[in-house]
Amino acid sequence: MSIIFFTYNLNLFKYSNLYDGLMYLSKSAKIHIIGGGYIPKGVKVPKNIIIHSIKKPRFKTMKNLFFTIKMLFKSLKIIKSNKINVIFVLNDIFPQILSYFICKLTKIPYFVDYRGNVSYERELDLKKFSFLKKLIRLYLNRSYDALEDFTLKKAKAVICNNHLSKKLLLRRSINNDKLHVIWHGVNLEKFNSKKYSDKEKSLLKTNLKLKSDDFIYLFIGRLVPNKGLFYLLRAMKELKVEFPKIKLLIVGYGPLEKELKEFAIKNEIFEVKFLGKQSHDKIPIFYAISNSFVLPTLSEGLPNVVLEAMASAIPVISTKVGDVPRLIGKSKNGNILIDSRDLEQLVSGMKQFYENRNDLTQIGRNNREFILNNISWKHFAIKLIKLFKFSS
Repeated sequence: MSIIFFTYNLNLFKYSNLYDGLMYLSKSAKIHIIGGGYIPKGVKVPKNIIIHSIKKPRFKTMKNLFFTIKMLFKSLKIIKSNKINVIFVLNDIFPQILSYFICKLTKIPYFVDYRGNVSYERELDLKKFSFLKKLIRLYLNRSYDALEDFTLKKAKAVICNNHLSKKLLLRRSINNDKLHVIWHGVNLEKFNSKKYSDKEKSLLKTNLKLKSDDFIYLFIGRLVPNKGLFYLLRAMKELKVEFPKIKLLIVGYGPLEKELKEFAIKNEIFEVKFLGKQSHDKIPIFYAISNSFVLPTLSEGLPNVVLEAMASAIPVISTKVGDVPRLIGKSKNGNILIDSRDLEQLVSGMKQFYENRNDLTQIGRNNREFILNNISWKHFAIKLIKLFKFSS
């Protein structure tokens, strides 16, 4: 099987978890990746993946249009000299339109990997504009949605990485038969706490001014309203009196950072450390030094951080959002599910993990074993290839 995959920025392969999925996919198919820029140094590309780099245009105003046209001609050239079975594309409007036209010209089916509610994110951006600009942006957003709906309906199949995404697309009148939920995987080599020595973990704790017997809760994510971080800080405020050895690490950045820090200072929650934005390569060691991962989010699909925490062999406390109950329910490993916006349940869950801390190592081991056997990128690739073969 041969596949064409589009990406606007090849540099993203250094950080995107999709890179891992394509690596496994290439074991069963030949993949032509067409994109802008160049693969970063240090990124290994298997023999079965062929990179077709396109120089990005200098003019930003028409960048996407010109670039898409270049990708069209490049794609037709590749199709002429190779037997291509499938076009695989992320849910980005220009690559989707490109895939539609190539499909019309060549009869090659295209599949869209739908990764979330892009429309919702664009609605949030409207807050930055004046009234007139808001009206213009709103009109453009609606046009974007109409084009996206059209290209999704014309796709052979749409892969949703969680059931919330599928539900959103059903509301947009996308045919249920086209929608397939396939959970994305997690890099099991990268998120493996055993690869860090006691010396490395001890050094990081020392640098963070943490003691060896501190009990560490961890949050990783954007500091935005829907993450429920004020509930987490209020929980720490209640718990710190009874359990002085608890600490909270918050890794990430966002518009709420200043407000959260001010809240922590005002309420004398000195047990929390805001670590800001961290490099992708450094993220795994924060899981390795932590006793528990906490996600008090108000809305999610299937959070990568929960998969990463479980792969890193630490127990999870999370709200019952998106596909998290399905994930935690299937694992049956002692992780804790709570209701959104329920401070009492959050405090109780965090207290339960602290009081039963001797049991957490086994919960963590079970978590990693579950991810290894059920939600790796290998599983994602196998299911995707089956879908391609069945639908083509």
